[in-house]
Amino acid sequence: FWLKKYVNMFDEIFCLSEVDSSKAYLEKYAPGKVQILSNAADDVFFESQQNKDVLTQYIPEIHSAYFISVANYREYKNQIDILKEFYQIQNNQYAMVFIGSIQTDYYKKLMDVKKKLDSKFGEKEVYCLAGVKRSDIPSIIGGATLYLVGSKFEEFSISLIECMALGIPFVSTDVGNARILPGGKTIGDISEMHTTVMKIIEDPDLVSRYSQAGRVYTRDKCRISKAVETLENSIMRS
Repeated sequence: FWLKKYVNMFDEIFCLSEVDSSKAYLEKYAPGKVQILSNAADDVFFESQQNKDVLTQYIPEIHSAYFISVANYREYKNQIDILKEFYQIQNNQYAMVFIGSIQTDYYKKLMDVKKKLDSKFGEKEVYCLAGVKRSDIPSIIGGATLYLVGSKFEEFSISLIECMALGIPFVSTDVGNARILPGGKTIGDISEMHTTVMKIIEDPDLVSRYSQAGRVYTRDKCRISKAVETLENSIMRS
Protein backbone atom coordinates (compact mmCIF):
# COMPACT_ATOMS: atom_id res chain seq x y z
CA PHE A 1 0.00 0.00 0.00
CA TRP A 2 2.68 2.52 0.99
CA LEU A 3 4.63 1.94 -2.25
CA LYS A 4 1.63 2.92 -4.40
CA LYS A 5 1.29 6.08 -2.37
CA TYR A 6 4.93 7.22 -2.34
CA VAL A 7 6.68 5.67 -5.34
CA ASN A 8 5.93 8.63 -7.62
CA MET A 9 7.83 10.90 -5.23
CA PHE A 10 11.16 9.42 -6.36
CA ASP A 11 13.09 11.27 -9.07
CA GLU A 12 14.30 8.11 -10.81
CA ILE A 13 13.52 4.42 -10.40
CA PHE A 14 15.77 1.66 -11.70
CA CYS A 15 14.92 -1.86 -12.82
CA LEU A 16 17.60 -4.38 -13.63
CA SER A 17 16.12 -5.52 -16.94
CA GLU A 18 13.21 -5.12 -19.33
CA VAL A 19 11.64 -8.24 -17.80
CA ASP A 20 12.11 -7.17 -14.18
CA SER A 21 9.09 -8.43 -12.24
CA SER A 22 8.48 -4.98 -10.74
CA LYS A 23 8.70 -2.98 -13.99
CA ALA A 24 5.02 -2.95 -14.95
CA TYR A 25 3.95 -2.06 -11.41
CA LEU A 26 6.45 0.78 -11.15
CA GLU A 27 5.56 2.17 -14.56
CA LYS A 28 1.91 2.19 -13.56
CA TYR A 29 2.43 4.17 -10.35
CA ALA A 30 5.47 6.23 -11.40
CA PRO A 31 5.05 6.80 -15.15
CA GLY A 32 8.05 8.20 -16.98
CA LYS A 33 10.47 7.58 -14.13
CA VAL A 34 11.56 3.98 -14.69
CA GLN A 35 14.93 3.29 -16.27
CA ILE A 36 16.76 0.06 -17.03
CA LEU A 37 20.07 -0.06 -15.21
CA SER A 38 21.07 -3.62 -16.14
CA ASN A 39 23.84 -5.17 -14.07
CA ALA A 40 27.56 -5.58 -14.45
CA ALA A 41 30.09 -8.36 -14.22
CA ASP A 42 33.42 -7.76 -12.53
CA ASP A 43 36.11 -6.61 -14.96
CA VAL A 44 38.06 -9.85 -14.43
CA PHE A 45 35.43 -11.71 -16.46
CA PHE A 46 36.32 -9.60 -19.49
CA GLU A 47 40.04 -10.32 -19.39
CA SER A 48 41.15 -12.31 -22.42
CA GLN A 49 43.77 -14.41 -20.65
CA GLN A 50 42.31 -17.19 -18.50
CA ASN A 51 44.29 -19.98 -16.82
CA LYS A 52 42.68 -23.13 -18.14
CA ASP A 53 44.55 -25.33 -15.65
CA VAL A 54 43.01 -23.82 -12.52
CA LEU A 55 40.31 -26.51 -12.24
CA THR A 56 42.92 -29.27 -11.90
CA GLN A 57 43.97 -27.68 -8.58
CA TYR A 58 40.55 -28.72 -7.27
CA ILE A 59 39.99 -31.82 -9.42
CA PRO A 60 43.40 -33.32 -10.34
CA GLU A 61 41.77 -36.30 -12.04
CA ILE A 62 39.59 -34.36 -14.48
CA HIS A 63 40.63 -34.80 -18.11
CA SER A 64 37.27 -34.39 -19.83
CA ALA A 65 35.63 -31.37 -21.35
CA TYR A 66 32.97 -30.20 -18.90
CA PHE A 67 29.71 -28.37 -18.34
CA ILE A 68 29.52 -26.07 -15.36
CA SER A 69 26.96 -24.60 -12.98
CA VAL A 70 27.98 -22.03 -10.36
CA ALA A 71 25.36 -21.35 -7.68
CA ASN A 72 24.86 -21.84 -3.98
CA TYR A 73 23.56 -25.30 -3.10
CA ARG A 74 19.93 -24.33 -2.53
CA GLU A 75 16.58 -25.85 -3.48
CA TYR A 76 15.59 -23.02 -5.81
CA LYS A 77 18.90 -23.24 -7.70
CA ASN A 78 17.82 -26.78 -8.59
CA GLN A 79 21.15 -28.52 -9.14
CA ILE A 80 19.42 -31.87 -8.60
CA ASP A 81 17.35 -31.53 -11.77
CA ILE A 82 20.42 -30.35 -13.71
CA LEU A 83 22.15 -33.50 -12.52
CA LYS A 84 19.24 -35.69 -13.60
CA GLU A 85 19.31 -34.06 -17.03
CA PHE A 86 23.07 -34.59 -17.30
CA TYR A 87 22.56 -38.34 -16.86
CA GLN A 88 20.16 -38.24 -19.82
CA ILE A 89 22.83 -36.86 -22.16
CA GLN A 90 24.04 -39.56 -24.53
CA ASN A 91 27.63 -38.38 -24.62
CA ASN A 92 30.26 -39.52 -22.14
CA GLN A 93 32.95 -37.11 -23.32
CA TYR A 94 31.81 -34.47 -20.83
CA ALA A 95 32.01 -34.12 -17.06
CA MET A 96 29.59 -32.06 -14.95
CA VAL A 97 31.05 -29.58 -12.47
CA PHE A 98 28.98 -27.85 -9.80
CA ILE A 99 30.44 -25.07 -7.67
CA GLY A 100 28.74 -23.66 -4.57
CA SER A 101 30.05 -21.62 -1.68
CA ILE A 102 29.51 -24.22 1.09
CA GLN A 103 28.20 -27.75 1.58
CA THR A 104 24.57 -27.33 2.66
CA ASP A 105 21.85 -29.89 3.41
CA TYR A 106 20.83 -29.54 -0.23
CA TYR A 107 24.39 -30.44 -1.23
CA LYS A 108 24.00 -33.68 0.71
CA LYS A 109 20.75 -34.40 -1.13
CA LEU A 110 22.53 -33.75 -4.41
CA MET A 111 25.21 -36.29 -3.54
CA ASP A 112 22.58 -38.86 -2.57
CA VAL A 113 20.81 -38.36 -5.90
CA LYS A 114 24.13 -38.86 -7.72
CA LYS A 115 24.59 -42.25 -6.04
CA LYS A 116 21.11 -43.33 -7.12
CA LEU A 117 21.69 -42.16 -10.68
CA ASP A 118 25.01 -43.99 -10.82
CA SER A 119 23.23 -47.18 -9.78
CA LYS A 120 20.55 -46.70 -12.41
CA PHE A 121 22.52 -45.42 -15.40
CA GLY A 122 26.12 -46.23 -14.60
CA GLU A 123 28.66 -43.90 -13.04
CA LYS A 124 29.22 -40.56 -14.74
CA GLU A 125 31.89 -37.97 -14.12
CA VAL A 126 30.33 -35.43 -11.74
CA TYR A 127 32.14 -33.09 -9.34
CA CYS A 128 30.43 -31.00 -6.65
CA LEU A 129 32.84 -28.41 -5.30
CA ALA A 130 32.61 -25.98 -2.40
CA GLY A 131 35.02 -23.39 -1.09
CA VAL A 132 36.48 -22.50 -4.49
CA LYS A 133 38.32 -19.17 -4.45
CA ARG A 134 36.30 -16.41 -6.09
CA SER A 135 39.43 -15.40 -8.02
CA ASP A 136 39.54 -18.86 -9.62
CA ILE A 137 35.93 -18.83 -10.83
CA PRO A 138 36.51 -16.90 -14.10
CA SER A 139 39.18 -19.34 -15.26
CA ILE A 140 37.06 -22.36 -14.35
CA ILE A 141 33.99 -21.03 -16.16
CA GLY A 142 36.19 -19.97 -19.06
CA GLY A 143 37.36 -23.53 -19.54
CA ALA A 144 33.85 -24.99 -19.74
CA THR A 145 31.92 -26.00 -22.86
CA LEU A 146 28.49 -24.88 -21.59
CA TYR A 147 27.10 -23.08 -18.58
CA LEU A 148 23.92 -24.66 -17.15
CA VAL A 149 21.22 -22.93 -15.08
CA GLY A 150 18.25 -24.85 -13.69
CA SER A 151 16.91 -22.25 -11.28
CA LYS A 152 13.24 -22.18 -10.32
CA PHE A 153 13.44 -18.42 -9.77
CA GLU A 154 15.82 -15.59 -10.64
CA GLU A 155 15.35 -11.86 -11.06
CA PHE A 156 18.63 -11.02 -12.78
CA SER A 157 21.17 -13.80 -13.14
CA ILE A 158 24.59 -12.18 -12.86
CA SER A 159 26.15 -15.61 -13.42
CA LEU A 160 24.74 -15.64 -16.97
CA ILE A 161 26.36 -12.26 -17.59
CA GLU A 162 29.66 -13.64 -16.30
CA CYS A 163 29.60 -16.71 -18.52
CA MET A 164 28.66 -14.63 -21.58
CA ALA A 165 31.51 -12.21 -20.86
CA LEU A 166 33.82 -15.22 -21.03
CA GLY A 167 32.26 -16.41 -24.28
CA ILE A 168 30.70 -19.54 -22.77
CA PRO A 169 27.22 -20.38 -24.15
CA PHE A 170 24.47 -21.16 -21.65
CA VAL A 171 21.37 -23.29 -21.36
CA SER A 172 18.95 -21.89 -18.79
CA THR A 173 15.44 -22.35 -17.51
CA ASP A 174 13.14 -19.45 -18.36
CA VAL A 175 13.75 -17.36 -15.25
CA GLY A 176 14.56 -13.69 -14.77
CA ASN A 177 16.46 -12.07 -17.61
CA ALA A 178 17.58 -15.31 -19.31
CA ARG A 179 15.05 -15.05 -22.14
CA ILE A 180 16.39 -11.69 -23.34
CA LEU A 181 20.06 -12.67 -23.34
CA PRO A 182 21.65 -13.61 -26.68
CA GLY A 183 24.45 -15.85 -25.44
CA GLY A 184 22.59 -19.13 -25.14
CA LYS A 185 19.30 -20.99 -25.16
CA THR A 186 16.40 -20.55 -22.73
CA ILE A 187 14.20 -23.60 -22.19
CA GLY A 188 10.58 -23.72 -21.06
CA ASP A 189 11.05 -26.70 -18.78
CA ILE A 190 14.05 -28.32 -17.14
CA SER A 191 13.19 -31.60 -18.91
CA GLU A 192 14.31 -29.96 -22.17
CA MET A 193 17.85 -29.40 -20.91
CA HIS A 194 19.49 -32.65 -22.02
CA THR A 195 18.17 -32.46 -25.60
CA THR A 196 19.03 -28.77 -25.86
CA VAL A 197 22.57 -29.40 -24.63
CA MET A 198 23.03 -32.14 -27.22
CA LYS A 199 21.82 -29.91 -30.06
CA ILE A 200 24.27 -27.18 -29.09
CA ILE A 201 27.38 -29.29 -28.58
CA GLU A 202 26.74 -31.08 -31.88
CA ASP A 203 26.69 -27.76 -33.76
CA PRO A 204 30.06 -25.93 -33.57
CA ASP A 205 28.69 -23.01 -35.60
CA LEU A 206 25.90 -22.51 -33.06
CA VAL A 207 28.40 -22.61 -30.21
CA SER A 208 30.46 -19.95 -31.99
CA ARG A 209 27.41 -17.73 -32.61
CA TYR A 210 26.29 -17.91 -28.99
CA SER A 211 29.82 -17.24 -27.79
CA GLN A 212 30.26 -14.19 -29.99
CA ALA A 213 26.80 -12.80 -29.25
CA GLY A 214 27.37 -13.12 -25.51
CA ARG A 215 30.72 -11.36 -25.64
CA VAL A 216 29.39 -8.47 -27.73
CA TYR A 217 26.29 -8.01 -25.56
CA THR A 218 28.16 -7.96 -22.26
CA ARG A 219 30.92 -5.67 -23.46
CA ASP A 220 28.32 -3.19 -24.68
CA LYS A 221 25.83 -3.36 -21.82
CA CYS A 222 27.26 -5.10 -18.75
CA ARG A 223 30.52 -3.42 -17.79
CA ILE A 224 30.86 -1.68 -14.43
CA SER A 225 31.79 1.52 -16.26
CA LYS A 226 28.50 1.36 -18.20
CA ALA A 227 26.41 0.96 -15.03
CA VAL A 228 28.25 3.85 -13.36
CA GLU A 229 27.71 6.01 -16.45
CA THR A 230 23.97 5.30 -16.36
CA LEU A 231 23.79 6.28 -12.70
CA GLU A 232 25.83 9.44 -13.23
CA ASN A 233 23.64 10.51 -16.15
CA SER A 234 20.57 9.97 -14.00
CA ILE A 235 21.98 12.07 -11.19
CA MET A 236 22.84 14.87 -13.62
CA ARG A 237 19.28 14.87 -15.01
CA SER A 238 17.85 15.04 -11.51
